[in-house]
Amino acid sequence: MVNRSSFQSHITEPTLFALNLPSNVGQHNLQQMFKEFSVTRITLKETTQSPRSSTKENWRRQREPGSRSAQIQFSDIVGAEKAFATRNRRPIPQISPTVTLHLSTTPDLASVPKGPVHPHFVKLLPPNFTDEQLYDLLRPFAPLLSARVDESLGGIVQFWTEDEANAAETAVKAAFSRTSKITLRAYNPCKLFCTNIPHDVNATTLKEFFKECGSITSARVISKPDGQRRAFGFVDFSTPDEASNAIKRHDGAVWQSRKIAVRYSESKPKKKEPPIAEHAQPEATPLDPSSPTPSDTSTVNDPDASNTPKDKTPLPPEVQADLLESLLAQVKEAKEAHALEVSTLKGQIATLEQERDELMEKVVAGETALQNKILSAEVETEGWIRRLDELQARSRNLEKDYRRDTDQLKNQRDAVREEQARLEGLLEQAESERDDWRREFLVAESRCKILELEADRPRWEEAKKAREQREREAAEKLRQKEVEESQRRMRELRAQEEQRKLEEKRQREREEAARKAREAEARAQRERERVKDEARQEAWKKATAAELARCRTRDALLCGRGPWNDILAFTRFSDVLDEFESIKFSEAQPLAFENIPWPVLDYRTISTFACCQGVTWEKVEEFFTYVARSRSTETYNRLVEKVHRMFHPDKWRSRRILDTVQDAELRKSIERAGNVVAQAVTPIWRRTR
Repeated sequence: MVNRSSFQSHITEPTLFALNLPSNVGQHNLQQMFKEFSVTRITLKETTQSPRSSTKENWRRQREPGSRSAQIQFSDIVGAEKAFATRNRRPIPQISPTVTLHLSTTPDLASVPKGPVHPHFVKLLPPNFTDEQLYDLLRPFAPLLSARVDESLGGIVQFWTEDEANAAETAVKAAFSRTSKITLRAYNPCKLFCTNIPHDVNATTLKEFFKECGSITSARVISKPDGQRRAFGFVDFSTPDEASNAIKRHDGAVWQSRKIAVRYSESKPKKKEPPIAEHAQPEATPLDPSSPTPSDTSTVNDPDASNTPKDKTPLPPEVQADLLESLLAQVKEAKEAHALEVSTLKGQIATLEQERDELMEKVVAGETALQNKILSAEVETEGWIRRLDELQARSRNLEKDYRRDTDQLKNQRDAVREEQARLEGLLEQAESERDDWRREFLVAESRCKILELEADRPRWEEAKKAREQREREAAEKLRQKEVEESQRRMRELRAQEEQRKLEEKRQREREEAARKAREAEARAQRERERVKDEARQEAWKKATAAELARCRTRDALLCGRGPWNDILAFTRFSDVLDEFESIKFSEAQPLAFENIPWPVLDYRTISTFACCQGVTWEKVEEFFTYVARSRSTETYNRLVEKVHRMFHPDKWRSRRILDTVQDAELRKSIERAGNVVAQAVTPIWRRTR
């Protein structure tokens, strides 16, 4: 195998840089990702960003890229190179949402080559192959930019330069041609090969089928020389991500009752082509440049067939050369597709041969194991037969011994039965004699007890009298103690009852004193509140009188201009409107009926206490009809908007202007009139919207 040292590494320092890391990526996450490598140090660096006040924004900023960068120091360049190939563009573990790691050999992304080096498939890998094993397998042939194992596509590697990729293809083919048959084939990550497509599909419908996956640069369906379309074609996307998305969405999908297969288009090894003679017809193609027969490929960007000249006038040499080159390119593309299909079939044949060899090995191994089991079973059967003969002989001997022992036991049983019958007779005789002796003993014992009682009668009668006397004395002492205890308890209960009555009396006296104090305090509080209310009412009356005098003086100056008319009514409304919005009403300057800019024309006919009857819906509409007739539309709309907002009940509640009116009847009257104005202005305001 080729020595690793024969290829110069593109990484010159054992240091890698991780860029554009979110703030929630910590050092432990990177240590977990590089735990299989000899990392000496990991340094995280924060990127300065302006703070945000919102906690939600800070949480979102922690998951945005660009908050951090990291410097990973390895013990040698070999470990750094392997980590770059197997960990770059991989998800960082234990981070949600998923964050992809972007590695570089410099503090920026300039270390990644920008040349169009296509990735390569690594086919016929053993099962459960890892990224690290794939890197160790192919690194001796050339430096690797990336090495990963995909579950569905298999091994995928990418080299730093095109020359290194070509050299690696040749070396891998020579190294594994007779052993594990591992192959290395380049593919275009933006170009897809589609097979088993319906026969009526052309380039336009093929492009339409894949248009939801991304931007398609070209689409073509391969055709036979006779113009009949074949069941495969090619689709080119703008980016590799769009091509990968197309494989995920459409590989194995059903299209017109056909299950199509979508995979990357493998690149053929580049060969030097022989020069083409000018104006020569390509070999093995039946197409004529002047014939309208369908071309070898159907392309979305092909010119319309109607633009082809139908006459047989000879074309200029330059046009014929271009047509020949186009036909040659089409034939070459068809050959490439055919070669690709042949290569795919060869790969499948190689896979089937390998599976056949494995199955044959398994069959041979199974037959060998079966023969060994049969031989073992035969040997074991012979052993069991010998064992069975021994057991049968032993069983016959045991049967003879059993019969002999059975006869002996029968004789012994008969002798024991006879002895048992004799002993039972003796036992019955002994029990009869025992019962006779027991009866005689009981009679004698009864006579002895009677005689003893007769002899001890005076003594136990005396003892009985003494015992009764002691019991009477003990009962008398107990009764005396109970009487004394009852008397003591009665004295304690009387003392407790007297103490309880005394406490209840004191409690009643305290409650009575507290009640009288509360009543006195309540009377004093009511008196203070009465005096305060009277003073407040008097102050309000004075402030209201002053405010009424001011408003009447203002209205008198206005009335002095001449007879009352609509112009004076509108002038008063405008003046009072500005004044009403600027005044902050309070108890020192309470609200009065004259303070409010009532939108009516006959204001002087409205009395203060009859304002609810004087301010009506019809008068409000009459006022705004006059304004609409005498003022511009813009002025009218602004005035309607202003009055609608000013007389809105919520506006009055927020300003608390009705709270400054202490006269309940006046307050209710003003509130009813304000509601009438608000209800009348609302439909007028809606018509101006």
